[in-house]
Amino acid sequence: MSRTHEVPNHLNVQDTLFLGLTAGQVATFMAFASPAYGIWDQLIIAPVAVRGALAAVVVLAGIAFTLVQPGGRPLDEWAFAVAAHAVSPRRLRWCRPEADPVEWSPGRSPGWVDLAPRLGWGTGARDSHDDEGLES
Repeated sequence: MSRTHEVPNHLNVQDTLFLGLTAGQVATFMAFASPAYGIWDQLIIAPVAVRGALAAVVVLAGIAFTLVQPGGRPLDEWAFAVAAHAVSPRRLRWCRPEADPVEWSPGRSPGWVDLAPRLGWGTGARDSHDDEGLES
C-alpha cells in the first residue's frame, strides 16, 4: 500500500529565498545594490566621503524599495503608479472623427453602379462543386 501526501497548492504565499525575502524582493535589492557598488568602486574622481554617501543613499533606497510596502504593495508599484498618473492627461474628451471624403466618394465610376451587388444566380454561373459525382 502506497502512501499519498497532498501538497497544498492553494496557499497564496510566495517562496522565500533567504533572510525571508522573496525572489522579487531580492531582485529589487540587487537592482539597487549593483549601482551602489558601481558608484563606490568606479567613481574614483569623487572623494571617499562623497562616494560613500552616494552609495549609502542608493543602498538605503534599495532597502526601502525592498522592505517598505504601504497598502500591501511594494514601493516600485507605487512609483510606477505615480509616474503613470503624472504622464496621463487630466481630461479626456471624445469627439466624432471627421469623415474622409475620399472614403465616401465613388471614385472614378460614373455613378453608383459599382455599389450594386453582383448576383451569382440567374447569369448561368454554376459552382464547380455542384457537378461533382453527377456525371455517369
